[in-house]
Amino acid sequence: MTTSQHLIRRNGVYQFRMRVPLDVADAFGRTHVHHSLRTKNLTEAGRLRDAWFFKYQAEFERLRAQQRTDQQPSAYRIALARLKPLIEDWLQTQLQLVASDRVGVPDPTDDPDEIDESDDDPARVKAELRADLMSYGGPSPHLHYGVKRFAYDLLLRGGAPTKPSPSSSSIQPPDIPDIDEGSPEFRRLCVLVGAALQEATRAHLALLEGRPFEPKEEPLAEISGPGPSLAES
Repeated sequence: MTTSQHLIRRNGVYQFRMRVPLDVADAFGRTHVHHSLRTKNLTEAGRLRDAWFFKYQAEFERLRAQQRTDQQPSAYRIALARLKPLIEDWLQTQLQLVASDRVGVPDPTDDPDEIDESDDDPARVKAELRADLMSYGGPSPHLHYGVKRFAYDLLLRGGAPTKPSPSSSSIQPPDIPDIDEGSPEFRRLCVLVGAALQEATRAHLALLEGRPFEPKEEPLAEISGPGPSLAES
């Protein structure tokens, strides 16, 4: 921006003035922002102006994201309503693989027909499975990479609205779900995903250790936690 952009002087003191973009003006509650920078020094005023400018831009982007979520509730909820059967199908496939002695660290984005029967060191694999078992059932499953990756995959398969991925990694899809990861719905989804991953991991670990696996009666029964149930979505 130019040296004087968004700056005006009143009685020698610089003021910050900026028009609020029309698409967020109603949500923001004002058409302009205007306040004193309390300095008569142009260099200092420019530094303060930049800080306020980027602060407001971040707020405008937050409001835009909120508006996108508000405008697409039906697509998001339709996607959520389809997810529990997908999770149940994946878990059933994993348990069937265990029953047929096809063991591998369960990855929800793998094709079950292309599982590599690896010759990995059994002790290392069991250690990894035990670590996963604890983290899948932790207090914040939505922060676990594996859980979030599975949840993203489910949302995309369920038809959730998408946005370009910020990552150029080869393991990251070009589009990711356009969702609020802090929302109660996403956290509920991650709780259920974590429960499915836990059950599949328990089954694989039992087989590796040569002991009988005792499945839970309803591993994906509604779990107490934040947010509405998927059945209500």
